[in-house]
Amino acid sequence: MYSYATLVSVFAFSSLGAALPAPLSNNGNGDGGSSGINVQLGPRPYFLVDDMDKGPLKRKLESCSEGPFSTSSFSISHRGAPLMFPEHSIIECDVSFTSDRELVCRHSNCDLHYTTNILAHPKLAAKCTEPFTPYDPDTGEDASAKCCTSDITLTEFQSLCAEMEATTFNALNTSQYMGRTGSTPNWRTDLYAYTCAETMALKDYIPLVDSMGLDFTAEAKTPEIKMPFQGDYTQHDFVHRLLAARGVNIVAPSTWQLLEVNNATGKIVPSSYATAAKDAGLDIITWSLERSGPLENGGGYYYTGLESVINNDGDEYTVIDVLAQQVGVSKMFSDWSATVTYYANCFGLE
Repeated sequence: MYSYATLVSVFAFSSLGAALPAPLSNNGNGDGGSSGINVQLGPRPYFLVDDMDKGPLKRKLESCSEGPFSTSSFSISHRGAPLMFPEHSIIECDVSFTSDRELVCRHSNCDLHYTTNILAHPKLAAKCTEPFTPYDPDTGEDASAKCCTSDITLTEFQSLCAEMEATTFNALNTSQYMGRTGSTPNWRTDLYAYTCAETMALKDYIPLVDSMGLDFTAEAKTPEIKMPFQGDYTQHDFVHRLLAARGVNIVAPSTWQLLEVNNATGKIVPSSYATAAKDAGLDIITWSLERSGPLENGGGYYYTGLESVINNDGDEYTVIDVLAQQVGVSKMFSDWSATVTYYANCFGLE
């Protein structure tokens, strides 16, 4: 078992609800800045820029291809970097709790059956809230289970492997997909899908982030189980342990709520919701880019309403540009945050 967490140095992942790095310098030669982080963005931003329609935005982004690049708090990693790496095995920490009330990094309180190999461990699978039921090829009924962090202890949680998120629940048995209820979407890479990445406890995550000179804000996920847990552990108790901030004027709608198409011009523009939020003086954080599928196929849920004007993956940067320059969002979640980090560096968004 090993951790992908150190790959923050390779792909410049940052996260609200995880790590929010302060800006650091980089000379473009991989030397890193004051925190020692080596900021490289990988091939995806270049692929997207190359796939863009010709125009001023493409020329601007092309002009930034040689960097230098640095981390940016404008860019937020969503669930780690699940476009390529196992769930929550990269720097990112939504927080849930175990049966012994220890805090752990997991996107959902009850997602272990499709983001870890828990079903491949009979003793642990027996503790799941709902047992595994295989996919039925005759009826087409999905495979199912419900395994929660609160079903097992911290030690048991840390014995699991973090895996790529399954979204097609077609497992015929618990060993077919390494203990998950199904398979990875075909538009994500399976390069690391069946490796054993390390699950992370919050108490281990914090010193790791500190060692990299980063900051973070942990997000307490709403439990899917009945509260109070074990009769006396309330949602307040859970959140109190994270010292949640109050009185922050921030809204965090999904991307499709902030954008619409101007039918007269055929351009993507801010929605009436986005305009109202800014007029009210609210800070806007949005989620999640690169989450619901290739844009050449319409993009899926997070691009609802934009299907008529997006037809290639390069349009991702058109969406990002409208969100940044016209909507005025302060931060963006992405399943591959190097894409947003490239844009942030190019436009000087720290």
